[in-house]
Amino acid sequence: MVHAQYLVVGSSHAALEAVSAIRTHDPEGSLALVTRDSRLPYSPTVLPYVVSGRSAPDNVYLRAPDYFAGQRVTYMADSGLAQLHPERNAATLSDGIFETGRYEKVWEGNASGGRAPAGLYFVRYEWPGQSAVKRLMLVR
Repeated sequence: MVHAQYLVVGSSHAALEAVSAIRTHDPEGSLALVTRDSRLPYSPTVLPYVVSGRSAPDNVYLRAPDYFAGQRVTYMADSGLAQLHPERNAATLSDGIFETGRYEKVWEGNASGGRAPAGLYFVRYEWPGQSAVKRLMLVR
């Protein structure tokens, strides 16, 4: 069982910006990122340049291999979110390794009515006696 104050689902640009924003305002809070990808987060827009030989394969990655350890993020590759249990702040992961983990905050890039469209979002963080608003760019 894994416990994290923050659970980020996916490894998109938006997910990585969420990690960065969380660390800016809460450098000590426990944070887990769950992704179905087996590799480090990458930019699909760079792939044509790699295939054509105009860019090196290493340029496709959005973060260096040591980024998650340096940010104290539990990075769970090859694992997806199977079910979210908001009534008890728990999540069931698809890989069976961490069947149920607890979280305090989560955003999957969804809005009421389905997937949130790409765009600029404003996220409000609140903690005792303080609050902050940060921009979050969601890229699909």
